[in-house]
Amino acid sequence: MEKGKNTGRHPVVEKIIKIRNDRRLSQVDFSELIGIDYTAYNKIESGYQKLSLENLSKIAIKLQMSEAEIFTYPQKYSEISTKNDQLDITLMLKLRPGIKNQILSLIFGNEQINLLNN
Repeated sequence: MEKGKNTGRHPVVEKIIKIRNDRRLSQVDFSELIGIDYTAYNKIESGYQKLSLENLSKIAIKLQMSEAEIFTYPQKYSEISTKNDQLDITLMLKLRPGIKNQILSLIFGNEQINLLNN
């Protein structure tokens, strides 16, 4: 997007506007909070100027959020750990007779079914 040419707002800018509105801040107050000149910030919100990575990082720092949290707002971003963590799931199903072993083999594999039935 070129400076001075309105090509619409980027989805990340839409998220930032949502954050600003949720915090009940005007554009002036928000631009002061994040340390960006009001005129430049207004152009970003209006779609006339690109949001630079530098400004995105400034915004994230001032909001005490990560860039990823801004991308996913209002949902919370959380990293999935691939260490030795286990995920516990409880699942209750009502199955017709004869289907139990088919479902269990899909979930646990055929070899585990013999262990479960013993």
